[in-house]
Amino acid sequence: MERTLVLIKPDAMERKLMGEIISIYEKSYLHIVVMKIIKPTIEIAKDHYIEHKEKPFFKELIDYITRGELCALIVEGENAVEEVRKINGATDPKNAEPSSIRGRFALSKSENSVHASDSPESAEREIKIWFSETIQNNMINEGKKYRHFKGNEYLMLHIAKHSETEEEMVVYQALYGERGIWVRPLSMFLEKVERDGKLLNRFEEI
Repeated sequence: MERTLVLIKPDAMERKLMGEIISIYEKSYLHIVVMKIIKPTIEIAKDHYIEHKEKPFFKELIDYITRGELCALIVEGENAVEEVRKINGATDPKNAEPSSIRGRFALSKSENSVHASDSPESAEREIKIWFSETIQNNMINEGKKYRHFKGNEYLMLHIAKHSETEEEMVVYQALYGERGIWVRPLSMFLEKVERDGKLLNRFEEI
């Protein structure tokens, strides 16, 4: 399976389009490996756009990508790089398919809602920039599954990475029965629960 990096950019985040955009990838049978909401530092932004460093629009790029929160995702699937770029549409929304993400949501060529890696090599480089701690901890490949019991039902979570800092909020994919939901943050589920007459205050690893 191939992996690629996706950024849901500040203009889309400001218009509360994150959930709708993520659902487009998922409905295309792509898997969200891990995701996080972050306000990028200037250093991260410069690393990401290093190939444009000498371009006259470089400062505009940096100012835009760092002006607010964005959602960074690692997306996995067959030919993920090509598939995601097709779903996103052309960089300039005037040239994008009307059904593509940019065709539907982009405001302009500069505020075009999403970014995706343009090659497997770029994906590898960009994933290292945006998910360096996750890769160092080997959490993307390993992950863990937990059960959180509530009565006779339980919540299954796949934990990709756990952070509760103000700068970085990781969003966790959870499965409640057969229905997929997004949970933020994990700590909201760490209340004490009773099962089989015992009081539990943590998840049970499985």
